[in-house]
Amino acid sequence: MKAAPEVYAPDMQTREEKFEDALPKRRIGLITPLSFIDGSAYEFYHLAPRGVMAVMSGLGLTEFTAADAEHIFEPLDVIADKMVGRDIDMVLQSGLPPALLLGVEGHDRMVARLAARTNKPASSTILAVCAAARHLGLKNIVVANKWSEEMNATLAAFFARAGVSIAGVVAELKIPREYMKMGLPEYLDIGYRLGREALLAYPDADGLFLGGGAGVVQPAVEELEAEFGKPVISNINAMIWEMLHRVDYWTPMPGRGLLLSSS
Repeated sequence: MKAAPEVYAPDMQTREEKFEDALPKRRIGLITPLSFIDGSAYEFYHLAPRGVMAVMSGLGLTEFTAADAEHIFEPLDVIADKMVGRDIDMVLQSGLPPALLLGVEGHDRMVARLAARTNKPASSTILAVCAAARHLGLKNIVVANKWSEEMNATLAAFFARAGVSIAGVVAELKIPREYMKMGLPEYLDIGYRLGREALLAYPDADGLFLGGGAGVVQPAVEELEAEFGKPVISNINAMIWEMLHRVDYWTPMPGRGLLLSSS
C-alpha cells in the first residue's frame, strides 16, 4: 500500500496565520431598528476601516409608538446571546427611534440589560451622538430629522443630559414603513435638504445633528460641512467614532468630515 503523500507546507503556517490579514480584528454587534438592512450596512463598510466586521440583527420597528418599541425589544436576550456566539467585542443598539420611544430611563435600562447579558461594552446611537457632540465642544445644536414632536422632545432630554441645548428643530415626519420605501438617492436628498434648511434657519447654532440612519447620509454630512463650516453629526459617523474608540481600533480618517478626521 502506498503511503499518503505529505502535505506541502513550506512555511508551516496554520490556516489562521496564513489568512490573518483577511480576517476581522474587531466584531461590532449592531441591533438595528428595522428588519430590512441595506443603506446602513453599506455606509458602515464604506466608513469603517478594514478589519472591522458588523454583526447585525434587525428588530422590525414599524410604528413610532412606545408600545412597538417595547415589543421589538422583547427578544433582546436571545439576540444578545446570539451576538456573544459570534464573538463580538461590543454591542450597540443602532438607530434613534427605539431609544426616543422608550425614553431616557427605558433606554438606559435597555443598554444596561445588553451589557449584563453579553458581558461586553454596550452603547447606543444616541449615546454615541451625545458623546460626539461633547467631543466637538458643541453647546447649542440644531437638529434635522423625520421624527415626531414627542420624539424630538425626548431627543432634547438626551442632549440636555450631555450639556447640549437644541437651538431648533427642522422635522419632516415619516414613519418607518414610509422611509423603507424610499430609494437611497431620495433618502440622501431629503437628509441634505433638511440639514441645509436647519442650518439656514438657525445660524447661531454651533453644529447640526442630522438624524436618520437607514439610508446613505455621509455625503450630505460632508457637503453640509463644506458649505457651512460647522460640524455635522449623523447616526453613522457618531457610531463609527464611538465604537472604534470603545474597541481600541481608532485612527483618524482625514477627508471624512470633522468628527471622523478629529484626533
